[in-house]
Amino acid sequence: MSFANHPVGISSHNGPIYTNAVLGFVNVTSLSAYNSSYKYAPYGASVQLNVVTEAITPYQTYYFWLQNIVDFLTNNDTFSIEDNI
Repeated sequence: MSFANHPVGISSHNGPIYTNAVLGFVNVTSLSAYNSSYKYAPYGASVQLNVVTEAITPYQTYYFWLQNIVDFLTNNDTFSIEDNI
């Protein structure tokens, strides 16, 4: 699997980056959302911070998509944080 096969977003880098940590930063000062066709959370919006990590073992190489999500409900100024591994 090549890193070139993964989605790109607002900020992306071509090729592997070797590091011990990944930091994402978002500054939201104003946010409004409404979707009348979405019944679960029509005022919902989200920000995703994604990274692909590579784990090399003696037998195989594994790739993991790591994702942190900040979910906003813009009608009552609340948010929640999700970690997906």
